[in-house]
Amino acid sequence: MTKKIGAWLPVAAWCMVILWFSGETGEDSAQRSGWLLEWVLGRGAWLERWGIHRDLLHLGLRKGAHMFNYAVLGGLTANAFGRTTLLAGGKVLAAALGFCILFAGMDEWRQTFVPGRAGAFTDVLVDTAGTVLGILLLYGIRLVSGCRGEVLENALD
Repeated sequence: MTKKIGAWLPVAAWCMVILWFSGETGEDSAQRSGWLLEWVLGRGAWLERWGIHRDLLHLGLRKGAHMFNYAVLGGLTANAFGRTTLLAGGKVLAAALGFCILFAGMDEWRQTFVPGRAGAFTDVLVDTAGTVLGILLLYGIRLVSGCRGEVLENALD
């Protein structure tokens, strides 16, 4: 039981982080990403000199944040499914991917109730891409490091 809690607690905690960010009003979210944009531009003024439009960079930062959050969630979820279930082979990966897609869809739907926010199917697609990236990164790190672990053995059986 402790093993299961230890595997799923980080998943639950990261889901809470995602819900916290997506629960911000549109104004608060824009302010946070705007601050990040100014920080990036302050260190990379060359971006604008090279013709990279400010709005495009802002969009990239926002979607990059989606991908990052779901990459972390994908890795944590694949690890949890691999360590706590009897799933084998690609079923571990499919379960992790399914969980994250459902969570992303629920989160986008939830955002339709947050002032100044809107749920977007394209964000679910970006989140899904992040999830796949996180799962692949987890397995890549484990393969390169030689640390097969339970999750990798279950996923590759």
